Amino acid sequence: MKALKMLTLLWIALFALAGCFQAESRGPVTKQETEGRAQADNLMDSSAAGEATEVRFTLEDVEEALKGQGIDLRSKHISPDWVLSGVQAMMYALDENQPEGSGIEERISVYIFDTEEERIQGQADFHKQKDVYNMQVPNEHELANVLILYWHRESLDEAANAEWEQDIKTALSLLSVVNNHAILEKNAPSRYSS
Repeated sequence: MKALKMLTLLWIALFALAGCFQAESRGPVTKQETEGRAQADNLMDSSAAGEATEVRFTLEDVEEALKGQGIDLRSKHISPDWVLSGVQAMMYALDENQPEGSGIEERISVYIFDTEEERIQGQADFHKQKDVYNMQVPNEHELANVLILYWHRESLDEAANAEWEQDIKTALSLLSVVNNHAILEKNAPSRYSS
């Protein structure tokens, strides 16, 4: 599985490099290309800057990205718990080998909002709700209109080392890279147009 991950990352890196060299050989960069690149560069950090993107991912996009990192998404069901700004999460169990009787199951909640702005509001709603409970805080991951809460077994000090943490980060990063390329391709003028 590690070989598949490495092959996937290598393929994406080569694909990105090929696109860079292709753009350089076309000649001067147009205003439209510059705007497309700026939109793509801001995809991952747009909420930090207080700006929302028009990018919208589907549940299928997220599932495919997570599965591509070797995450076995089991027990898929809609969760009536933790409704955020009117959006219910799709819940997935991650670990078939959870400790007997522990009641602690590693799982993720995937929220797909209509817009990035709604995701930001949903995240604020989550922070308000969690303050009411004495609970272990899940790791939060966001990308455009997607919010993933990773409920793990680790202590707060070890949360960054939770079993699936890096795989979730990598999946969202790759999803962003693939989408960035699509934005650039969409905004790039055709070589054959006059």
